[in-house]
Amino acid sequence: MLKCALQITMVGMLAGVTASNISAAPITLDFTGLNPGNEPVLYLSQPVTTQGFTLTSTGATPGFNTYGSNLTNFFAGTPALSPLIGDLVRLQATDGTPFSLLSIGLGRNFAFDPAPTVAFTATRADGSTVNQSLLVTLSVGTSALQPFTFSGFSNVVSVTWNQASTAEAGLHQFGSVTVDTGSTAVVPEPSSLLLFVIGAVGLIVRHGIVNLS
Repeated sequence: MLKCALQITMVGMLAGVTASNISAAPITLDFTGLNPGNEPVLYLSQPVTTQGFTLTSTGATPGFNTYGSNLTNFFAGTPALSPLIGDLVRLQATDGTPFSLLSIGLGRNFAFDPAPTVAFTATRADGSTVNQSLLVTLSVGTSALQPFTFSGFSNVVSVTWNQASTAEAGLHQFGSVTVDTGSTAVVPEPSSLLLFVIGAVGLIVRHGIVNLS
């Protein structure tokens, strides 16, 4: 039989394999800390950093309006950001870590604005890109953010999208951005794990770490 040392070693190895594949819980960028005074409308110069992520905008007048209270008809029921007209928005982890973009809330800039269509482009860590266009379909006059789910926006290093270039094209505001920076590694199949264990046992025995009896 294998000595106790081998059992302890293998338990530690298996625990390491399992632990390396546990994902961190997703977080939602809710922008609540960006407007501590709860101003109805607050202009934010860029970049904006919150909860480990950075939002930048480029354009003629780069920046964001944040709508933080129900004292204005901009407010969609939760704090939200509105890129300025024509700006390109970029979302990245502040430390450059790849992440997954899971969902976002989108709404009209004004409750009676034209319905906006927002086109998102994500750049993955391997340089490939994925695109998805989202159309707000809430009824005219509804002050709310419509939830949308992304497909394939995993292991990305940045996500970009545009604010419309004219009010007539439908301006948008966004909030409740859910991201995940956890591990995307795949847990080994049982057969692969068995081969790993057999190989590890052979290596340990070969180097005299344990004796077989």
